[in-house]
Amino acid sequence: MSTRNEVVTRLYANDLRCVAQTKAGLYESTLFGIKPLMIKLREDRSFFEGAVVADRVIGKAAAMLLAASGVQEVFGAVMSESAEQFLKQAGISYGYCEKVPYIKNRTGDGMCPMEETVQSLTDAQDAFDALEQTIARLMANK
Repeated sequence: MSTRNEVVTRLYANDLRCVAQTKAGLYESTLFGIKPLMIKLREDRSFFEGAVVADRVIGKAAAMLLAASGVQEVFGAVMSESAEQFLKQAGISYGYCEKVPYIKNRTGDGMCPMEETVQSLTDAQDAFDALEQTIARLMANK
């Protein structure tokens, strides 16, 4: 199993958005946002069980999804304050390069809708369904 340093090195060296060392092997993605997590969690809700995950951005939405899946350790190049607080309360080992008040939306003029969706949630198990509803609503509005 890779250490956090090895996963983080792969993230930067290969210009990836998400890298995870899971029981099944190495998972890498160039997709943005929570998409790399949601793709795998739709297939298997325990995909990240025991995993070491490095991502360019870890907001509370990503933190909750990973916690619900049983992640062991999380690194975010950028991490929101609410993600840090959630991971700390969940007893999940974490690290980051930069902490921000919240994850911004793509236009940079407000909070990311995924981060906003989970702000009031405290149970990681509730995050997946809430995020799926937000994704469906956003896709319907396109």
